[in-house]
Amino acid sequence: MRISDLSERTGIPVSRIKYYIREELLPRGSSEQVKRAEYGESHVRRLRLIRALVTVGGMPIAQARQVLEEFDAASSEPLGLLSLIFGSLGDQAGVREDSAWQEANRRLDQVLNQRQWQSGESDHARRLIVEAMATMIELGHGSMLDHLDVYAAAADQVARADLASIGDAEDLSAILERSVIGSLLGEVFFSGLRRIAHGHVAREMTDTGSAPFTQDSDRSA
Repeated sequence: MRISDLSERTGIPVSRIKYYIREELLPRGSSEQVKRAEYGESHVRRLRLIRALVTVGGMPIAQARQVLEEFDAASSEPLGLLSLIFGSLGDQAGVREDSAWQEANRRLDQVLNQRQWQSGESDHARRLIVEAMATMIELGHGSMLDHLDVYAAAADQVARADLASIGDAEDLSAILERSVIGSLLGEVFFSGLRRIAHGHVAREMTDTGSAPFTQDSDRSA
């Protein structure tokens, strides 16, 4: 198929497809004729994967290139890909030694130790969590962390569901793709489900008069 056909199949504009080719995310088409490249089903699938990473998942182009290079490597494995997907997120959180940071580390360690989860000081995910917790403490909302065990229990269930969905993949390629898509896009739809749940529970609490933010509560404050 020509690049215009590829665009029609995937819903991605020709200009964007050419950009992905220049950025080495998408392989060039075969050139049996001068100035006319041909594309196949592998390009269709690759573009859908790129869209999942970049457009839906919000991954930067440079990071997507690394992930796809690792994906194409014969020695690739799920853990290596997951490290690339979430590794760069650690750059957003610095390391501090103030009282809020220390308190956040202490409270997180309590939850991790209860569940026998391992997480080193340099773990990117840990640094992000501690940064968020420390910020809550600094803003005077440390009581929001009283439910950390609930979040940990939910995370445990989600992680097990993620790994279960990868387990029935037919081959290494499918395992790698599910690892990438499930981990990255799973964050997107789980965050969306949480927002929907927030709305439902808020309405439910308001209807039963148990919501702390009802008008009656405001008047009595």
